Amino acid sequence: MVLGLLLYEAVDLFWNFGGMTYRGSKYVYNWYYHIPTPDDIEIHELKKLNNRIAHLENLIKNNHIKALDDHEIIS
Repeated sequence: MVLGLLLYEAVDLFWNFGGMTYRGSKYVYNWYYHIPTPDDIEIHELKKLNNRIAHLENLIKNNHIKALDDHEIIS
């Protein structure tokens, strides 16, 4: 019974240490080669959308876009 507990703890320690080593190595690799994370990609997309909205608001404010009539279809 003690042998089983020791084996279980040894495997558990190896598994967790291996997982930490893998995740740490992956993080350092991605950091060194500037590979963006999914969060960075989403933040970049949101910034682009905010810039597009600000540009369209400026166009509307400066009357560069004329109001559409009800019968015109937006495509």
